[in-house]
Amino acid sequence: MMSLAVPRLTISRCVASGDRRRSIQLSGPRRAFTLVELLVVIAIIGILIALLLPAVQAAREAARRSQCTNQIRQIGLAALQYHDVENAFPPGRLRYNRDGTTEGLHSWGQHSRLLPYIESTALFDLIDYTKPPSDNDARLSTVPTFLCPSDIRDRMIYDPSLDHVGWGRTNYKANGGSDTGELIMGSGRPVFTERNNGIFLTDLAIRIAQVKDGLSNTAMFSEANKGDGSVKNIELESDWFSIPASAVTADEVRQACLALNPYEVTGSDQCARSGRNWVWGNYIPSRYNHVMTPNSRSCGRKVGGGIDASLNNNGGATTVSSRHGGGVNVCRADGSVAFVSDGIELAIWRALGSRDGGEPVAHEQN
Repeated sequence: MMSLAVPRLTISRCVASGDRRRSIQLSGPRRAFTLVELLVVIAIIGILIALLLPAVQAAREAARRSQCTNQIRQIGLAALQYHDVENAFPPGRLRYNRDGTTEGLHSWGQHSRLLPYIESTALFDLIDYTKPPSDNDARLSTVPTFLCPSDIRDRMIYDPSLDHVGWGRTNYKANGGSDTGELIMGSGRPVFTERNNGIFLTDLAIRIAQVKDGLSNTAMFSEANKGDGSVKNIELESDWFSIPASAVTADEVRQACLALNPYEVTGSDQCARSGRNWVWGNYIPSRYNHVMTPNSRSCGRKVGGGIDASLNNNGGATTVSSRHGGGVNVCRADGSVAFVSDGIELAIWRALGSRDGGEPVAHEQN
């Protein structure tokens, strides 16, 4: 067996005491670590590091999740402050005038109208709502409050146009309701109405009095992982996949979404641009619905063209997700925040999404 030899050690010291000098000598062999013992020590250190690393990572994620909770609460409280001033929540997006035209509206979303209430008044002052977001410099600003610290990386860098490279992103999305969000043409005014029942809808400003299920029983905001911008990769929690237009109701959309094989979807039948900006109130960037439970799939009804072109108007399942593990943060309409498990029952999740469905909401949130 190999050993690390330590040479004989001799130490001499002279001590002056009058005219007398004496020498002290320490001698004798000293035993060293063997190579095997050294390897055992290294192995033990490695095991300790392996045991401690997950705990350190868990502590860091707990801190990020706590920060995420505070940020989504801040957004929810901003919406309530907006309601105090305007006597209504901001519309999810303004897309159509009462005569059916789109002139002067440009689909600005709810996030932009909350800026003065999250200490971003200077950025709000840059916005000219008579112009589209693409002509406003405000779109290029990153708002830290809109970004979950567990999903900070920006991966939408492939297509300058579709990925909105350089635009500010968002992880936090406004609740459209428990239905698909399809825009339906009617004979009255406004010409188009959105098939949904949440708080943030197309061309409607919902008042607290209309939240008949109760503020603590109605979701206002949740979170979603940002997309990677690539149709070459499949990310089940952040991508949308095309389903047939024959799936109309929330249940039909859900069934069609669960039935497809996402790994067989290619090209324009996939969208990977969730959260690509905070300025628009469309479903892809900044709104969601409760058709599917958290961290499950998202799908869009294909009504001509690619899914990017049809998703925001033709409805589908726009599902929330997170990197926290096991669920998502949800801010309710009273400003409280709960962590909702992936395993929440579908009926309860949908009840939380609607504002006036009259469904009982069992509190399965943490």
